Amino acid sequence: MKKDINCEIGQRIKDIRKNVNMNQEEMASFCNITKQALCHIENGKNSLTIENLITICNIMGVSADYILFNKVDNNQSAQYKRIEQIFSKYPKEELNRVLKIINEIIAC
Repeated sequence: MKKDINCEIGQRIKDIRKNVNMNQEEMASFCNITKQALCHIENGKNSLTIENLITICNIMGVSADYILFNKVDNNQSAQYKRIEQIFSKYPKEELNRVLKIINEIIAC
């Protein structure tokens, strides 16, 4: 059962990452983990740490409820879509710069 939960959580994280056109190496860098560790999380082989959960939620603008339980807050979903619309106009490099800044702020 734990493996199934890890697979579901990992798939949601993978979906979030792909929705913002980010590769595993980029997302792993933001979370301060290796690409291999992220791959294992996305494939359900490893559990997600609380620290990584918080970082992913903050960087990607999603709630922990969504990642852990697949529950979507409609207000947050609308905010996420708005952010996605704003960043869709910019090159991937610009998005990565913004995400790095956000990650630095969160780390403080």
